[in-house]
Amino acid sequence: MVESKQDFVIAKGVLTKYNGPGGDVVIPAGVKKIGDGAFKGCAALTGVTIPDGVTSIGERALYGCTELQSAVIPEGVKEISGFLFRGCAKLQSVTIPESVQAIGKYAFCDCRSLQSVTIPRSVKKIEKKAFSGCHRRMALIAPYFPISDIEKDDKLKACCGFARAYLENAAPDGEINAGYLRYIKSQRKDLYIDAIGDGALLHLLFAAKLIQPKDIEDLMWYKAYFHKDTEALIQEYRDRYLGPADPVKEAEQKKKAAEKSAKSMEEFEATGVMKLAEAEKLFNIKREKGSVIITRYKDNTSPDADVVIPRIIGKSPVTGINAGAFSGTPNIRSVTIPEGVKTIGGFAFTRCFNLQSVTLPKSLREMVSSVFMDCERLESITIPGGLKHIPYQCFSGCSSLTSVTIEKGVKIIGQTAFSGCNIESLTIPEGVTSIENYAFWGCRNLREVTIPESVTEIGHRAFEGCVNLQSVTIPENVTEISDSTFEGCSKLQSVTIPKSVKKISGTAFKDTPWRQGLGALAVINHCLLNYLGEEKDVILPEGLEEIGDGAFEYCAGIQSVTIPDSVVAIENGAFSYCEKLRSIVIPESVTELGALVFCDCKSLQSVTIPGGIKEIRHGAFDGCENLRSVTISKGVTSIGYQAFNGCVNLTDVAIPASVTEIDQIAFTHDSQIDTRIIEGLTIHAPAGSYAEQYARENDIKFQPL
Repeated sequence: MVESKQDFVIAKGVLTKYNGPGGDVVIPAGVKKIGDGAFKGCAALTGVTIPDGVTSIGERALYGCTELQSAVIPEGVKEISGFLFRGCAKLQSVTIPESVQAIGKYAFCDCRSLQSVTIPRSVKKIEKKAFSGCHRRMALIAPYFPISDIEKDDKLKACCGFARAYLENAAPDGEINAGYLRYIKSQRKDLYIDAIGDGALLHLLFAAKLIQPKDIEDLMWYKAYFHKDTEALIQEYRDRYLGPADPVKEAEQKKKAAEKSAKSMEEFEATGVMKLAEAEKLFNIKREKGSVIITRYKDNTSPDADVVIPRIIGKSPVTGINAGAFSGTPNIRSVTIPEGVKTIGGFAFTRCFNLQSVTLPKSLREMVSSVFMDCERLESITIPGGLKHIPYQCFSGCSSLTSVTIEKGVKIIGQTAFSGCNIESLTIPEGVTSIENYAFWGCRNLREVTIPESVTEIGHRAFEGCVNLQSVTIPENVTEISDSTFEGCSKLQSVTIPKSVKKISGTAFKDTPWRQGLGALAVINHCLLNYLGEEKDVILPEGLEEIGDGAFEYCAGIQSVTIPDSVVAIENGAFSYCEKLRSIVIPESVTELGALVFCDCKSLQSVTIPGGIKEIRHGAFDGCENLRSVTISKGVTSIGYQAFNGCVNLTDVAIPASVTEIDQIAFTHDSQIDTRIIEGLTIHAPAGSYAEQYARENDIKFQPL
């Protein structure tokens, strides 16, 4: 793919933003640093070539690039930053150079297609959750890291990586090698299931004589994974390393075990009651106030298992399923949860990739976050009304989920609850009051949704990317439509917005046919939506009260904007990246100025901030490199983080006595790479004011007013 220079926002060797169409992207030579979030959320990015000379890649730079398949980090980069590849679900390979010394938190989180990662000798630190959410048997090849230094959740991955190195005679000598072998031997029974699913780990157990003849029966008991090839492989390793078994004795043992199992199953199916001894073969459990909690499923059922959780174990009712109890179990096809279960912990069924159906009981009162996340084959779900809150990420990534029934009684649909699902039609029942952020983000097949009058809140990006959604009616009780709520709904033709809505983000309906049909300049309920025109000088209409989030973002041709006195709020990023904007007058009527509101308006030379605005927020004028003078009126009380960061030509700032708080890096060259105060800056303020104190403490020239 050929990139245009306009695809990249680059300043002083720092790539801060990619605006291109995606595909296989080649970053231009000369870039020294990739800024925080530069490619964040670029779903069309499939590959990226990072040039030699790049020495720093910021946090979240490639976060959420869901189609990215491979990456090569160039020599010279010293750190794999936090969250760098988080959510890159199709990332299959990554090359880490010898220059890297640290891997940040959540760096590869949720990279579930990643099969192996080799950690070079130069790496001294791997921060928490760096590989969280990757395949549980991803091979983390870290031959220079003692197993004791590997985070608990990544020890299995490290064991899988060690097994490969060991069998290839590439494992480290000495204490590191011995430490891995001791750990694997001590944990061998817990590793049986994963060894059956990972040929190298299984081979290692036998080759290093970490398994004894008496353990074979236990190993064979986990027949859930026993495809013929796997069973034959176990027999081959047993014969090679431990000697052949007695075939008569082995057959008799198998027959007795099968008869016992069949009898127990008949009794359970009739009553829902399971004997404690039998239950402990299937589950790890704990007792709590006369009831039983399922803490872990032991995977000892047949392939394509249909799991029925007992109603009673021994004499105690089952009332809960603990966090992670079934997570990552690939053989489960269906789960029936009995009446009496009230709670299901976080991640309980996460990444059960073959799970197709679930029965939830009417007794259910609480589910914690991410319960069914990434159950890619789950097709339908009925959510009982006793569950008041569908939690965070509950069904996120369930890409086959087409049928959802929400029973009356549910009050809240949580953040990203159904993001990335395949729902086609949905009726949200009366009584639901809140649809939270990202709730249905990326539900590409959603054609119609009925939102009841009881809903009072629809969160930001709640329906973003629902490309087949055709119409929507906002209920009368909703007062605000947040940023990007319906952005990218490319078939949305009909929208009904009641008069109760007082605030609409500029990006709420960005890239929708409905918005395009309103013309270049659209005002709904006194709120300005994103501008679509090409005028250089824009005059906004009288009666306008709010300029919404991102309303003029990336309007590269605009040179001036006339704002009427009726406007009271200019929201986050409203004029960000308007690189030719030279003139702006903020009227006295404005009382709210959002974060990043004039970020990277590189042609802006002067500005007066009226006193009705109490706070100049984060990054309000960040990157306005030609801004020379700023007048802050009486009434303003606070100048926030990075408010004038990167305004390298700023020479004069007038600050009133009403300002009592100025962030430490409000006036820096570049808070990311150069935290010096802007050279040549003079603060003009009353003698004895907080601004004078700030100037003197930071060696800024001061001129009394």
